[in-house]
Amino acid sequence: AGCSKDDAASENQVSEDAASEDAISGETAPEDTAPEDTASEDTASEDAAQVDTSKLLSNPYVELLKSGRYVLKFRGVVDLDPEDIFSDVTIAREGENSLWIIQAEGSKSHIITKGDTAFMVDDESHSYITGTMSNMETSMINGESLKFSSEGEEIIDGRTMKYEEYSYDIGKLKFFFDTEDDKKLHAVLNTNPVETVMMEITEFSENVTPDMFEVPEGYSGI
Repeated sequence: AGCSKDDAASENQVSEDAASEDAISGETAPEDTAPEDTASEDTASEDAAQVDTSKLLSNPYVELLKSGRYVLKFRGVVDLDPEDIFSDVTIAREGENSLWIIQAEGSKSHIITKGDTAFMVDDESHSYITGTMSNMETSMINGESLKFSSEGEEIIDGRTMKYEEYSYDIGKLKFFFDTEDDKKLHAVLNTNPVETVMMEITEFSENVTPDMFEVPEGYSGI
């Protein structure tokens, strides 16, 4: 179909007026495509949600953390300023009771907490100091907040390890299993704003005993 010169001129004027209004308002036409990063994050979340976590190698250990009753023994390097500290650590927990035994560079720290009360035990002098402890919570993983996020493989100490990663309220836990040793739990990487610890696991069990949370008999308070 044809159109007259007047019609064409009219259409051109309408286009110019619309362009002028857009320029004045500073508005541009909305994009049809979503950012790629958002799409990738959504896909990763959907994939994690579809995983049957009860079949994961990490499930028994995650359940221990969620129960709030466990013994965790490990060797590891604590990434703290100004230098890294290599240590042997025992952490035990049962309800509101907690235990830390930390051996590093020839020294040993022994801390017991019951609710808000902390007992700092000196095994050498058979004495203890009573106080409060609020800054040890980063070592007590909030099991209730653990959510599975991803899995894959990495090379750790020259060996292929399968990993299963979880997020929790302030950080992430990454469980590493040795594919060359019957998928045995090898290490757990704990990352949060306070510390980064690669824990080489020597025990992760429910072997909690009541005496773990008692000051040894014969020790005196200072």
